[in-house]
Amino acid sequence: MNVFKKMLRVPYDIDLGELRKIEEDEFEVDLHGLIYNVARSALQKIVKHAPEHITSIYVIHGYIGGTELKSMVTKQNLKSSRIKHINPTMNPGQSVIVLKEEIN
Repeated sequence: MNVFKKMLRVPYDIDLGELRKIEEDEFEVDLHGLIYNVARSALQKIVKHAPEHITSIYVIHGYIGGTELKSMVTKQNLKSSRIKHINPTMNPGQSVIVLKEEIN
């Protein structure tokens, strides 16, 4: 029995229509290698438009070649009413954005 679940990885520039079709409750987006403004804009769009059932977005930001993207994610530089909190993972190049449950 495989206890490791392969997580869906979405492109940072995912089309909003494709984003809304995601059925999983969590997914991963890879931002490392992007410039700050592109990464921040992409991540804010993904958080804002993620379907209501999404609970977590795992962000690969890297950490060796500079910490600008890691700081952008972990230092609460993302502003959204959907974000409950942001936590590090066991991987120093990754963080998880935990989203609030949407209440209609």
